[in-house]
Amino acid sequence: MLSKETQPKPTKNDTTKERKRNRKEIEKFKKNFVRLQDKLTENMLEMCTQSQLVILMIIESTTDNDGILVEALNLDDELQQIPILCVRRILDVSDF
Repeated sequence: MLSKETQPKPTKNDTTKERKRNRKEIEKFKKNFVRLQDKLTENMLEMCTQSQLVILMIIESTTDNDGILVEALNLDDELQQIPILCVRRILDVSDF
């Protein structure tokens, strides 16, 4: 290893190349982040849709248990909010 005195000083061209390389790495990271976020959002929405179908079956089949009916209706209300939250999250991160 060279001492500080004997190490070559970076030139302006070296610094420019490093900045370009860093920018490319940041852009690559952003694209991967957005791709991952899209996949996670897609999976979450799919799971919500499946859950809502189950909850709707519970609601339709519940006739004599008001407690279960109320809980199922509350869950359905909460699941309907998730797509809205996903869209808000995507819009917030799109400025990333």
